[in-house]
Amino acid sequence: MSKRRYGSGSVFKYTQGKTTKWRYKIYEPVDYNDPEGEQRQATKAGFKTAKEAERALREHFHRIEQQLPVANKKITVENYSKQWLDSLRLAPSTIRGYKKIVRNHINPHLGSKDLKKLTPVIINAHYNKLEKAGNRLPGRAGEPLSLNTVKKVHDVLASMLDSAVLDNYLVSNPARHKAVKPPRPKDIQAQKEQMEVWTVQQVKDFLSWDAAQDDDINTLFRIALHTGMRRGEIIALQWRDIDLLAGRVAVMRSVDEDKGANGSVGLPKNGKTRVVDILPGDIQALKEYKAARAAISFEFIKPKALVFGVGADNHMRWGDTVSQRFERATRRAQAAAGDKYPQLSGLPVIPFHNLRHTHATHLLQAGVPAKVVQERLGHKTISITLDVYSHVLPSMQQDAVSRLGAMYA
Repeated sequence: MSKRRYGSGSVFKYTQGKTTKWRYKIYEPVDYNDPEGEQRQATKAGFKTAKEAERALREHFHRIEQQLPVANKKITVENYSKQWLDSLRLAPSTIRGYKKIVRNHINPHLGSKDLKKLTPVIINAHYNKLEKAGNRLPGRAGEPLSLNTVKKVHDVLASMLDSAVLDNYLVSNPARHKAVKPPRPKDIQAQKEQMEVWTVQQVKDFLSWDAAQDDDINTLFRIALHTGMRRGEIIALQWRDIDLLAGRVAVMRSVDEDKGANGSVGLPKNGKTRVVDILPGDIQALKEYKAARAAISFEFIKPKALVFGVGADNHMRWGDTVSQRFERATRRAQAAAGDKYPQLSGLPVIPFHNLRHTHATHLLQAGVPAKVVQERLGHKTISITLDVYSHVLPSMQQDAVSRLGAMYA
């Protein structure tokens, strides 16, 4: 018996009187601290079918596994991450974010490591690498990763290892150890205050230059810059949502980019729909864009047709593709700077999401009440708006003090 491997077992048929029944036998460690040592046989009988006996055998083996010391369980970070992600019961957008972090910032660096060999030193070193050169976006590979993203990596890794403890792969969670130092909230906030946005003139110059290049998604960029809509909201926009006579866009839905706009479309991020007024120039741009789409196919301008979510080739436009096209357009605009386009020479390359920040910043700088900005952006509460755009408020306070001074003069 001592040479048998724990968990080895089999199912047998036997008769009891005139009745056929089934039983199983399995070998388990005499000493669970020495799982490869002497084994003993355990049996259970009385099953009506072979399937019942086989199921009970598997359950018995699982109980053995749960009692074995952690050191006997071997699994890599990457293999466990797959199990963990498959077990999550969260909002699709949340799971999508977790998968992206695991795919880009955990498995490429830690995936091949044995789960139980992760230590606070290894984890801290990983965070340091991400802060120095963790960016994996095309054109930005090797650049520093934002502290906010590194903190998200920490949160995902710590949650995953919490589950590994519950699954008996780890005795304790190394990511929760006091020696692990993820980015601090105050450092993240300080870096957030450096959020880069375009000036009003840069917005005008870019849109004018990009339109002259016959960019087929120039109108998409206009809507993003002039409404502050989220990327998923723009991709999910349908023609029936746009009232060109009233100059309004109803933000009714957003894309779950795990499955594409045609696969999974839900409510906007805060769970509420909203209406956004648009500029006269945007109304004209949408009319021209709609005419161009109709010239390709009338299918593209039916009420339920996606305005921007499908390209001229009738293929789905993914959010990441839109972001990459925006970045390439910005870099081309920079390269075009010179005698012909001198105004583009200082154009910063910013993420697509910063078009939303650009719009909000311009509204607040123009003196638009924060409550109106909140409603336009679709923030759940005004505190979110005030927190995200606190860097704009000091200049607004200066204006308020100047007005107050004029009143008392």
